[in-house]
Amino acid sequence: MSQAYIIFEEEVTESENKVNCLKLLVATLYTLTCFGTENFETLSGNAVSYSNKLLKKNLQAEAICLASHLFFC
Repeated sequence: MSQAYIIFEEEVTESENKVNCLKLLVATLYTLTCFGTENFETLSGNAVSYSNKLLKKNLQAEAICLASHLFFC
């Protein structure tokens, strides 16, 4: 997952592509059960912080809404 975040940071440049990547990251995190509580919270927090950094407010709201589901799984 850390490699996926690195690729997300360095390779994806367009906002709409970033939202699609965040959707995939969140979906993957939601289904994985191999992380401990602390690691899962760190990865979930990273997804939320990346969502906050999007430029367009409508895409930002969509990404934050998706990432917030990680805290209820």
